[in-house]
Amino acid sequence: MAQRLHNDPAGLCVGYPIIGYTSVQFSIADPVYVNTSGYLALATTSSKIIGYSLENITMSATNISSEKICPKYVSAKHTLVSYPMVSNTAVTQTQVGEYAILSSVTTNAISLNTTTSSTVGQFIIVGFDPNQKGDTYQAVVKAALRQPQVISST
Repeated sequence: MAQRLHNDPAGLCVGYPIIGYTSVQFSIADPVYVNTSGYLALATTSSKIIGYSLENITMSATNISSEKICPKYVSAKHTLVSYPMVSNTAVTQTQVGEYAILSSVTTNAISLNTTTSSTVGQFIIVGFDPNQKGDTYQAVVKAALRQPQVISST
């Protein structure tokens, strides 16, 4: 079989179809990942983000065996989203460029941990106050597609 492109064949910025995990509720802009069973699920505080939900939809309890609905999501690559910091903690200019991880993972109520890191995380903070209204607790992030590693020189 010849090689073919499979990513977003219609140019709609929609990720490759992956069956949604049972009983998962997806809301617009929720971060998603592929769980260990190979199904699309709401991201956890330690998962690798592959994209963001494009729709509000709840999977049935039998989705993986019967309906096999594939929720629409946009690929994380080149996508910016904004999430609040937990407890409405302000984002500072010195945190721009730092890594952040999810703190709360409830559909349509995502928040980021206030502890940032220069070496590891799920997201990279690229800014704050997305609406230019003084909402400094709102971080603008992109998914960290590769985690930095420290390689021993010995």
